[in-house]
Amino acid sequence: MDYENSREEYSKYDLKISQLADNPLVQLEKWVKEAVEAGQTEPFSMVLSTVNKYDAPRSRVVLMKSLDKNGITFFTNYYSDKGVELQNNSSAALLFFWPLLERQVRIEANVEKLPVKESNQYFYSRPFESQVGAVVSPQSRIISSVESLEIDYKREVERLRKKGVSRPNNWGGYLTIPFYFEFWQGRPGRLHRRYAYSLDNKKEWIINTLAP
Repeated sequence: MDYENSREEYSKYDLKISQLADNPLVQLEKWVKEAVEAGQTEPFSMVLSTVNKYDAPRSRVVLMKSLDKNGITFFTNYYSDKGVELQNNSSAALLFFWPLLERQVRIEANVEKLPVKESNQYFYSRPFESQVGAVVSPQSRIISSVESLEIDYKREVERLRKKGVSRPNNWGGYLTIPFYFEFWQGRPGRLHRRYAYSLDNKKEWIINTLAP
């Protein structure tokens, strides 16, 4: 593999500060929509980074399930690694990357659990098989084997198909409340466009241009 000479020249789009929305959540929604329209694979996927008990960062890909004026939501098992880490440290970072559009967005945020009503609403909108999976899987925990998990899953599918599935108390949603955004647009010659949104003392968004 020729890692050193592997590179892409980004030139599809430009981004001027005058084109940015005043609110970064509005700008993010615009870019998400454009990623969907461009046919980007998994346009709602985002890297979620949390901090473990050793103060070391850990990252994984999750799916954004809503985006509005309040922030960005995702759902998981509260006992998973990310759930435990967010319980101990509510700070997190998000990263969206849409290679078809040569764009990425970095976000820093505080995270809080969604109300039970909202977690229920989303859980019961999921396919039956996904509901059962949330019940059966002890996410992030060591298991004896994949085969044993599949046996448990098949057993619960048959049992719960008639009984119905209840949302586990250890499964639900989180709201990420951003306080920093960086919008990145690839450009030729590595002169990429970078614009940072941050909150001032009046809780109003200010935009700064960053060197690539």
